[in-house]
Amino acid sequence: MPPQLLDLLPAVAIFGCGLQAGIMLSVIIHDWRVGALPASGYAAMHAMRDAGFRRAMPPLMLGSLAVSLLCALVVPGTVLPMGLSALLLLLSMQLTVRRLVPLNRRLVRHGMDMLPADIVRLRGRWERWHRLRTALSIAAFIAALAAGQGGGFR
Repeated sequence: MPPQLLDLLPAVAIFGCGLQAGIMLSVIIHDWRVGALPASGYAAMHAMRDAGFRRAMPPLMLGSLAVSLLCALVVPGTVLPMGLSALLLLLSMQLTVRRLVPLNRRLVRHGMDMLPADIVRLRGRWERWHRLRTALSIAAFIAALAAGQGGGFR
């Protein structure tokens, strides 16, 4: 692999991990204010946000994972931090697919006219899982930064 590409890969991984962590954190910050909305307002906002993220997040998450894995495999001195970053990203993706997406579907499926009877409980569950996903994404970003400091940049 050309040396220029080896130098670029950690930066791309750090960028992808940082972008993902930043988006996840922005949702937490945004939802502090959204928490004051009535259930119907929350459901409407959640449906709009989900529609956009459903298109944007899979490529970002998969791309960040792929580049982190590639770095761990080919960039000298990055195997442990980028491997850890990739593992944390994979856990975040699993959490998204197995916990958050089903909750998103349940919230959106009912529409604004017929909210689920347990929307308050669903909302709380979604927020808890999202906080864990955010923590995993931030940890993946920190691990990627460590790879950049540990020899990924020449």
